[in-house]
Amino acid sequence: MSKEDDKRRRSLECSVDPIYKDPKDLIEKICETSYFPNKNKKFYMNSYLLDKLNEGYTAKDLTDKSMEELSKHPESMYELNPKRSLRHQKGFSMRDLSILWGYCEDYVSKKLRRKKSNSEYILSDKALSDLKLKLKAKYGKKAKNCFDLIDAHSEGILSLESFIHNVRNEIGKISEIIPVTLDELALLFGFSRGHIVRIRGNSSFLIDKERLNILKNNCKVLLGDNTEIILEIINNYKDKNPNLPDYAGQQYTIEKPNLFSYIFDNPVTLYWFGFICADGYLTRDGHYRIVIKLQRADREIIERFAKFVGFDVERINDSITLFRNEKNELKAYENSIIRFCCKTMWQDLENLGNFQFKDDGELPNIIRSLIKKAKKKNPNGTLKETKEGRLALMFLLGFYDGDGHWDGGMSAVIYNSKKQFLKQVKQYFESPNEVRRGFRGKIDEETGELIQKPGWVLYLGPDLFDGILSSYVNSLQRKRPPSYRK
Repeated sequence: MSKEDDKRRRSLECSVDPIYKDPKDLIEKICETSYFPNKNKKFYMNSYLLDKLNEGYTAKDLTDKSMEELSKHPESMYELNPKRSLRHQKGFSMRDLSILWGYCEDYVSKKLRRKKSNSEYILSDKALSDLKLKLKAKYGKKAKNCFDLIDAHSEGILSLESFIHNVRNEIGKISEIIPVTLDELALLFGFSRGHIVRIRGNSSFLIDKERLNILKNNCKVLLGDNTEIILEIINNYKDKNPNLPDYAGQQYTIEKPNLFSYIFDNPVTLYWFGFICADGYLTRDGHYRIVIKLQRADREIIERFAKFVGFDVERINDSITLFRNEKNELKAYENSIIRFCCKTMWQDLENLGNFQFKDDGELPNIIRSLIKKAKKKNPNGTLKETKEGRLALMFLLGFYDGDGHWDGGMSAVIYNSKKQFLKQVKQYFESPNEVRRGFRGKIDEETGELIQKPGWVLYLGPDLFDGILSSYVNSLQRKRPPSYRK
């Protein structure tokens, strides 16, 4: 580009009308001018101005700024990844320790080599005193554990090798010198490292709102009161990208929208209806969205449901939620999510009684009707002896897989927040046990704390448990007794 063209280009950038919010509109407008040769005009505008206008807007910018801010909280990052302080290359190295000490870069290495020829060698009082002063000046009270290590080495309690190893580890916990890696950031996003790399390399990739909320909540749990700046970084990305999708893969649909229209044509549909009642969520915002979220250990059932409805398994969204347990220990809950919009299926699930169950705690009318027909056909038999009874049992099996627990042997329990539903299960399925109070662990999405949520429980009893297990063999295998597994 000639100097004259470059001068005109700079002038053009400074005079851009702010009404052009979309970079593409601006490009089209500028390309109407004659400032650039026709042959190179479009190429130059796309390669330069789009990058210029999107400066600070991209997923790469978000991840870069997030890692920069997170590196300022080394103690929290150490809690997330204790190996970071001594990891290869990017941990707190012997060279870093030598420089902090104020000596030559290979000072620590030289001392360790000297130790090999003298097993009782310890550092001089002056050297240890110098290190104390440097640590106190840089880290203050945060270096207390380092001071204890220095004293232990001075007294001959701690060998030189152990002292160097441990002091590097302690400084690594509090030092901002260690950069945050993509692997660590991936944990907070709930992505794989490979996915982080891919989105950073794609300037047009938009991180969905749900994933940003996962990042927000995980940072809140990790950083506690120190989240202000990282939240500003995330909000800034959202503000500068107003067209973010609500969730990953939002634009896609499923291949089999009518599966719940004809339950008698495909009986396994009742199993999935029970599963959705227990662990599914249907939005009421007019988007007809269906969502199922399970712990990662049960991803197999998510994949089977995806194949059942014709949902691309590659679109199943894996994520990680950080929380703190009763001892305030940082823990990670890994989950898998399937999400899609389908008006036909949404309405079929509504007609089957999904909201009747969710809102009122009622056993859906279709299940009650099936049980009545089964008992009318075979008054003295069991539900599994009739087609209608087996369908009802399949519903209960799906609910158990979604919101139940196997206690070993033939002992199984289902949970619900509404007592009315479990009372009707007891009544219609003839469980011999009473509904009673119970509690389930639940992660509070706002605070990231594990709380005990009160609710109700019903033990099914051996006969009913046998009935639901016999109704469908492909249910969640880990919740079946060994003799009932495939």
